[in-house]
Amino acid sequence: MSMKIEDGEILVTQNEKGDQKYYKLQEGSLAQLDAEKKRIEGDLAPLYILTKVN
Repeated sequence: MSMKIEDGEILVTQNEKGDQKYYKLQEGSLAQLDAEKKRIEGDLAPLYILTKVN
């Protein structure tokens, strides 16, 4: 897996098959983005926010 930061705020991960996932860097969390690098919306949107657990 490889990772890079784009535009200073988007984390891009890429697995061995070349599949990419996008995350917006936020204060204390990451928000997973869709394939077009847009925020996921709707009833399930809170499930795509990753926060640090102590």
